[in-house]
Amino acid sequence: MEIKVVDPISLVVFENVFEESQRKEMFLELSDHVKGKSLLSPDKTGSAKNEDGSLKKKNSALFLDGLYESQQERDKSAILRNTEDVLLSYEMKLKLKEINPFYGILNKVNKHFTLINYYEDSDFYDFHEDESAFSILTFLFKDPRSFSGGNVIFRVSGKEFEVKVKDNMSVIFPSSYEHKVIPIKMNQTSDKEPLGRFSIAQFLHVNG
Repeated sequence: MEIKVVDPISLVVFENVFEESQRKEMFLELSDHVKGKSLLSPDKTGSAKNEDGSLKKKNSALFLDGLYESQQERDKSAILRNTEDVLLSYEMKLKLKEINPFYGILNKVNKHFTLINYYEDSDFYDFHEDESAFSILTFLFKDPRSFSGGNVIFRVSGKEFEVKVKDNMSVIFPSSYEHKVIPIKMNQTSDKEPLGRFSIAQFLHVNG
């Protein structure tokens, strides 16, 4: 795993996050949700809204927490099992605290939710904030990619920072950082497999 820091905002990027066996089983689970048509429209997956009430995103998504409620059920999900074992591990929290002390609050996280997202042609998500303490975005897609766009832009204190997404990459940041997904443009499509961009969004909460 490679760790990079986007200064001066201490946004942390992890590349080559998961072992290939983990990545494959996670991608298979994501693909099965697309093929099984279980993903939902933006109005059913907590999309942020503009002042006029219109939705800020166009994509399909699904909260996994409603599917897997008990820990025994959650362990059946490769996505939940691997992200929790790697990204929410004690060792990862120590590394993040060394990068910036404010990540020390991750030790107080006592609840998190996981939303899987799939972006295809013309899909996007405009600037928004997440309603949690910290957010983690993990990106998975077929490499070489069959699309352009899909990078994430963060806007902090009036300045913008673009993160170029890669397969098997994660980003962690304070949820108050405004961020958006640049529209996706597909170069090719397939009826047999999803060729767009997946992201796994995890929202970390600190409840009293």
